[in-house]
Amino acid sequence: MTSLPNRPNRTLAIGLPLLVMLACSILVFSPVFAWRPDALSTGITLDLTLTAPILYFLVIRGTRVPKMTVIRVFIVGLLLAGLLLHDKPHFLLGLLKTWVAPVAEGLVIFLLARKFYRARQTAANLDEDMDFLVRCRTILSEVTGNEKAGHVIASEMAVLYYAFIPLRKRRREIVAGIGGQAPHIFTSYKTNGILLVLGVFLCCFFVETAGVHFLVGMWSKKGAWILTALGAYTALQLYAHMRAIPSRPVLVGDRSLHLRNGLASDISIPIEYIEAIFFEGKTWKSSRGAERTAKSLTVNLALIKGLENHNIRLQLKQPLLVNRAFGIRQEAITILFFVDKPKEFLEAVNAKLIQNPG
Repeated sequence: MTSLPNRPNRTLAIGLPLLVMLACSILVFSPVFAWRPDALSTGITLDLTLTAPILYFLVIRGTRVPKMTVIRVFIVGLLLAGLLLHDKPHFLLGLLKTWVAPVAEGLVIFLLARKFYRARQTAANLDEDMDFLVRCRTILSEVTGNEKAGHVIASEMAVLYYAFIPLRKRRREIVAGIGGQAPHIFTSYKTNGILLVLGVFLCCFFVETAGVHFLVGMWSKKGAWILTALGAYTALQLYAHMRAIPSRPVLVGDRSLHLRNGLASDISIPIEYIEAIFFEGKTWKSSRGAERTAKSLTVNLALIKGLENHNIRLQLKQPLLVNRAFGIRQEAITILFFVDKPKEFLEAVNAKLIQNPG
């Protein structure tokens, strides 16, 4: 049995409908349109609402792209037809706006609601990780149909969540448990003073933003407010990261190891993927793997590498993806990070390695 390709030819899938829409737009503003406005209005409406979606469908029909995405192209074409022909009303466009468009919009809302429901069901099965950001990524990746887009949107939503949701509510995620049992919880901010360092950066950032606002405002008030808005959002992201650090500790579960550093980075590692752990020249090895040094694919989970030291080096049997800020994903086989109680952490991980022989 031949499997379908995952992705269509993006150039054709986007280019063909776009070419139809561009041609129709040019035709509306050309002198030719004035000769036969009624007939051309009907033809343009048909091209935008039928030809463009059909061409898109022909490109994606042999792939795993959901066929219902054709509705998106139809709605875009209908909106463009209304924009181009708003002062040239005709029967077909009015019929589409009055009867077809509401049905299509209702169908889209129904499909989105169904996707959200299915995504929540999928996320509910993630008993290994009760973290808000992880669940948000799962749900939005399912809803958008694109993992990268889901991760980017989830990253932005997490900024608002950790910046404004009270700490007492966020702590429920920590104590929810992993794999049905309470996890070993390890903090990563109490002994390295990272929150104090980031707090100083945040204060300096506010002062600098205010200075830049008044300086740029001497030439352009609009430009000054744009830079201030960008600066304020960057400060909000840093503030959310600071609040997320205590709320997203390192967790050692029965089946997985969850490494987190606020909103800067995180990764969930199955216990059987761990080959060795290093600390201050001492090697804690499982009985399954031999020590080896990975000089490439090394990822530091720190937000600012020069300011955040690491005291743990974890080596994997095979590369895994580390989730970074803004939906960025980075392949790693060696992971560097910091925990406040490294010896207790290594003992907990080593115990899980013995319990779960690979």
